[in-house]
Amino acid sequence: MRDLKPKSKIDFYLERMQHRGFAAEQVLAGTGLRTDRLDDPHGRPRPPQYRQIILNMLELTGDPHLGISLGQEFKISDLGILGYAALSAPNLKASRELYDRYRDLNEQHVFASRNYIANGRWFSEIQDVHRLSDVLRPPVPI
Repeated sequence: MRDLKPKSKIDFYLERMQHRGFAAEQVLAGTGLRTDRLDDPHGRPRPPQYRQIILNMLELTGDPHLGISLGQEFKISDLGILGYAALSAPNLKASRELYDRYRDLNEQHVFASRNYIANGRWFSEIQDVHRLSDVLRPPVPI
């Protein structure tokens, strides 16, 4: 049976970058993080470390659309048991509420979301909590 523990963002990044031919040390360069200490519950990565990891990944791949590619590669199983619980909720609203309630058990979040219903439509706003805008590149035409 697959481990039901959620995969951290950094574990996800390292796995996907390894698939692209890049070593963990390349992705973590300049962060002070080490692969043998990523599971330390007292050593949660800080925003500047996430920022450096994102910069490293963009630089290594040269892909301005890397975020979109990574999003397409994300699977519900990457969220562990929380993902399966959210998937089994009776509707999208209940799924999102369940996920929002328990997601902080895993790790610090780089983005925050706010969900609301207006004029019969459901909206989900995603905000950059740690102001990563300095690493986000302007859109490049596809």
